[in-house]
Amino acid sequence: MAIVNVCTGLLGLYALSLSPVISYDSKFPFPNKLPRCLRRGSLFAVLSIAFVFHIKNKNLLLMMFIVSAAILGALCGWIYFATMESSPAQATLGKMALSIKVVDTSCNRISFKRASGRFFGKFVSALFIFIGFVISGFSRKKQAFHDIMAHSMVIMETSP
Repeated sequence: MAIVNVCTGLLGLYALSLSPVISYDSKFPFPNKLPRCLRRGSLFAVLSIAFVFHIKNKNLLLMMFIVSAAILGALCGWIYFATMESSPAQATLGKMALSIKVVDTSCNRISFKRASGRFFGKFVSALFIFIGFVISGFSRKKQAFHDIMAHSMVIMETSP
């Protein structure tokens, strides 16, 4: 009976998330409804929390926590690197401290899509004993494998 009550409550929360969000000030263009991914993500989070309380195996719970933390870390890393490298600064905070920046092969600023491809390409570069990073020492433009895949490169920033 408790599971039925939890499911009913969760369905009620999901139904509330489908209702329109009322905008009180017409100066700011707020969307009429919550984004679909936010609605489904919040439902998934609530269902996951409810599921965790019913797990008896602590090893499974620990494994779920580790996998969730890894996914969240990768998501945060993707947003940080892709946003910073596609920004007008063209560099993360560490790259700014070293006066280097990420550009495309024509020395222009890279797009968020290209920066995202570069970030996820780093996983491919690390796949086989980090050989994708090692090849940067041997390539003509000093590009790692993820830079070659994303048609980007890291250069020293010139002083104006």
